[in-house]
Amino acid sequence: SLLKKYLRVLGENIILGANPSKFENLNMRIKDKGGRWHYIECTANMIGKELLFVSKDVTEKIEAENKLKDNEKMLKLILQSSGDGILVGLKDGSFIYANERLARMWNIPDYMMKEKDRKKLHEFVYSQLKDPSGFFAEIDNLYELDKEHLGVVEFKDGRILEHYSAPLKKDGKLLGRVWSFRDITERRKAEEAIRRSVEDWSMTFNAISDAIFLQDINHTIIKANKAFCEMINLNTQDVVGE
Repeated sequence: SLLKKYLRVLGENIILGANPSKFENLNMRIKDKGGRWHYIECTANMIGKELLFVSKDVTEKIEAENKLKDNEKMLKLILQSSGDGILVGLKDGSFIYANERLARMWNIPDYMMKEKDRKKLHEFVYSQLKDPSGFFAEIDNLYELDKEHLGVVEFKDGRILEHYSAPLKKDGKLLGRVWSFRDITERRKAEEAIRRSVEDWSMTFNAISDAIFLQDINHTIIKANKAFCEMINLNTQDVVGE
């Protein structure tokens, strides 16, 4: 067979070599009778005038490595498709992963993403933030803590990012943090609009000269305007809930 021919030639080359201690490594794939492929590591050594072949079936190792690579590819695809910006930072000041969404959120150029230097990232985005000193002081402190954290960072252009981070650990040792950034600008605008609407309604409600109060289905007063409270000579907090 082709394999036998190859091994014969390999052996002849080693035997005829000038260095008697010469050895060669060979990786090959062999199909068994059942049709399954096996990965074989083979080493050819000269021991005196004898040629020794040592082979080892490393199929499980290779298959495990291939599965791990496939899982890593799938994980990267998932993280790249996420609507959140993801960054995995280490305590030494580097980062080992950041998705494209994060780069777009922070306007980070490609060359800087490839350098994986967290300090340079901080310097680049510093001028974009309303309170960069406070934000990065918080970031540096979190890298020393073994706890989850949720916070927000505000940009000068009006954007607001919510950031969640959790410790990255291996064998109980704190290595860094995993960060997730989400743009909540529109949500905050909606919340602010609702708050203002409630305030406007409350001002209008209290400005009405007629005495008005609202009750729930249990006939408990849940809201009373200023005119009603003045009429019964009680404060709002004494009326609501009665």
